[in-house]
Amino acid sequence: SEIRASDTFLVAGAATSSVQFYLHAGLTIESISAAGRSLTWKEESHDDADWEHAVRYRTALPSTTDEAVEILIKYAGSIVDSVADGTTGTIEKQGAFLSNETAWVPTIPSSRYTFSLIAITPQSWEVLTQGRLEARSDGGGRKTTRYASEVPMDEIYLIAGPYRFYEADHRGIRIVGLLYQADDATELWETYRAAAIRYLDLYGGQIGRYPYPKFAFAENFWETGYGMPSFTLLGSKVLRLPFIPGTSFRHEVLHNWWGNGVFLDPDQGNWCEALTNFMADFAKAEEEGEAAARRHRLRELQRFWNEQPENRAVSLVEFEQGTDPDQTAIGYTKGAFFFHMLREHVGPVPFARSMRHFYAEYRGREAGWEELRKVVADDSGTNLDRFFDEWVDRKGAPRLELAGVSRTRDDDEHVTAVTIRQHDPFFDLDVPIEIETGDGARHEAFVILVRGEGTLEWRSESPVVRVTMDPDYDLFRRLEDAEMPPSVSTAFSGRRFGVVLPDTSAVWRDAVAQWKPKGGVSVRGQDETQDETQDGEEPDGVTIDLWDGPEAWAASHPIPLPIARNDSSWVVSGEEIGDGTFFYVTDSGEPGGMRAALVVRPGDDIVDIARRIPYYSYYGTLLFRDGEVVFEGEWDAIPPEWRAPE
Repeated sequence: SEIRASDTFLVAGAATSSVQFYLHAGLTIESISAAGRSLTWKEESHDDADWEHAVRYRTALPSTTDEAVEILIKYAGSIVDSVADGTTGTIEKQGAFLSNETAWVPTIPSSRYTFSLIAITPQSWEVLTQGRLEARSDGGGRKTTRYASEVPMDEIYLIAGPYRFYEADHRGIRIVGLLYQADDATELWETYRAAAIRYLDLYGGQIGRYPYPKFAFAENFWETGYGMPSFTLLGSKVLRLPFIPGTSFRHEVLHNWWGNGVFLDPDQGNWCEALTNFMADFAKAEEEGEAAARRHRLRELQRFWNEQPENRAVSLVEFEQGTDPDQTAIGYTKGAFFFHMLREHVGPVPFARSMRHFYAEYRGREAGWEELRKVVADDSGTNLDRFFDEWVDRKGAPRLELAGVSRTRDDDEHVTAVTIRQHDPFFDLDVPIEIETGDGARHEAFVILVRGEGTLEWRSESPVVRVTMDPDYDLFRRLEDAEMPPSVSTAFSGRRFGVVLPDTSAVWRDAVAQWKPKGGVSVRGQDETQDETQDGEEPDGVTIDLWDGPEAWAASHPIPLPIARNDSSWVVSGEEIGDGTFFYVTDSGEPGGMRAALVVRPGDDIVDIARRIPYYSYYGTLLFRDGEVVFEGEWDAIPPEWRAPE
């Protein structure tokens, strides 16, 4: 846990007599000097919560000229902050994680640094930080590693541990892998090296040349998914999830362009999570085809309104950072939809061109929403003031209603009037619709809303038989109930739910303890009216029944379902899906209510299955067999539509 450091840094000339900095409270300053002359320092009290683990110091400078002053600070000590509590930085046997938040180097907030770093560690350890890896050498049982960052950084990381070191060159970019001594280390290296090459090429072509001399990925000794300039840090379990190379890893590679290539202007909120989500996660779905892209956008909207049921949103410009679902729903989901709608608004070619220009102009600099607006407006020749005002600066989302469809005849033509109404607050919208005529043809059109309402007149030789509003989920909008069928996420959202147990034995209670909805849980046995160990609050429309085996379920499940059971298999909507532990969530028959069940096959690990269920947020049915999910089913979401009477 110990560190000993000598840090030399330049204080730009500003005719000042002293400089103030923070240093971790576990570190002790041994000396401060400039040009061979000892300087004095003193501690200063502070109440800054961001630096509660650090001491603020002030040191006198040798002169007050406008020339830069080179200061040498020597210090030593230990840094241990348990990862279980959300560490700010730590040095342990498993490894070291030090960041700007740690204050492991003298830190002047809101400053940017170019730097060189020489780290001396045990010989079995490897070191990672930003910038160029210049040298690694062994000697005397120690390893010396040298890095240099020519790009100014707002923080300096130090990641170290007993890693295997892998490297490869790709078109002048050094790809580095740091992985723990495990049997699958080389296989992981090959998987992530190939993925890194793919994304470096993909985004280099779409946006511009990768901004750093290296890209590295390192295994962490606790579960993380961090993206830093020129590297990413993934936990051991995360790294081994089969879908990560094509999802989260892609997202983190892209952050080297957005957020770590073009930096955030802290006064304008966080645009980079939105743009990264759009160009990584939304783009991945688009690469899989139109149906996959539509499904992804629908799921994102469903997730958003499950996490923001009362529209408690902040605006995009107010979003800064966070892992709380209320915050990520804004910064990631609404933000990605903003860029999807912006591309639709200006056209895909101008949008792609503007992304390249934005990167070229602001690479290595700070930028915000206003700079984005100017670049896209210039490249597309479109005035975007109103668009950004509505979607970046305003809170909330439009609520639309397919208010009416009327049909008349005009000689040989069928005339159809489609009216869409918007509830207050109003947004300027061109609402996409799909019109299906009796000859089977499908047509795309738009209804332009003015002051909250718009009507489109459609003329056709064949009568209109169906009209669907926003069929591909291109708009960020409130969803109707039919578009949010029962699912894990709707059941486990913010509401308090009730759980009915087959008995009150410990294993069932341990299973329920895996579920931690914001609203809490009320628990009772099947023969109880209330569990005296709970607070007695009633569940908010959601009840989950746990059943000890399919026979008990078949004899007692309380409502009619599109789910059945035969001698050897569960049956969902007429399809046999096999045997196993089965979870489903359906409508309860009451307004806004849901009824769910977990039917446990004898011998299955109920606690592990219960722990895993919340991760399958989009699904209404899940079948577990031998500890794995073997079936995932979704109930149909139906967009707002009108059908001609038969």
